Amino acid sequence: MAVDTTTLVTFLGSRYVHLVIQKGWFGKQYIRFYHYFELGNFLYGKGAILGRAFHDRFEILGEMLGSPPHDTCILLQNEARERLQRYGKEPESWIDFFMTTELVKFGSSYPEGLLLKSQEKIPVEKAYPKLQWLMLEGMGFGSSFPELTERMWRQTYETPDPEIWAKARRAGVDIPEEQESLPLEESEHELLLAVAAYAHDRHPELIEPLGLRKVEQEVAELLDISQEELANRRERQGPR
Repeated sequence: MAVDTTTLVTFLGSRYVHLVIQKGWFGKQYIRFYHYFELGNFLYGKGAILGRAFHDRFEILGEMLGSPPHDTCILLQNEARERLQRYGKEPESWIDFFMTTELVKFGSSYPEGLLLKSQEKIPVEKAYPKLQWLMLEGMGFGSSFPELTERMWRQTYETPDPEIWAKARRAGVDIPEEQESLPLEESEHELLLAVAAYAHDRHPELIEPLGLRKVEQEVAELLDISQEELANRRERQGPR
């Protein structure tokens, strides 16, 4: 079974990865350790929101994630469950949950490990696929635990715990001193627009099964696609 990390995940996450890539001697590209963790936390959370939004249609979304879709979805959900088990309790904060469970893979703990290793360099060829995988696993988490995903997001980004937020800042996480509210609904809608845009171009047959018809209309308006062209595309794809 091959998990395809060059399609939807690249479309959603590559622009963020490129923002943190740096060049060293002889043009060798790398990502700083702390950037890897900040971006990993971001992508895992975004993936979880997407998985939550399609938790009842995850295998349909899986048709854009890997082959075969059923096995891909099971793999991602199992990985997410194992991460939750490693954490050992019901998480309240995305930041604490992700940092704690990911730093263990590097033989470190949170927050000390992030401070000690913050300036280390991870070659892009190693970091990039790992970051893509984190977004995929996040989708597995959100689809497996939709209610927990919502609760964690709201507690972290809408009504954050001041101590957890301060702990992240002390660890060197690049977040503002005071957290501004980031509503779940806004983040979800932004992601649905992106998925609809991708599906419109690459997988039009999945628009209807994923319930993205209304969102596709918004995408068409944003991209200035005529109603006639949109109708013709729908007619060509036919019923699924």
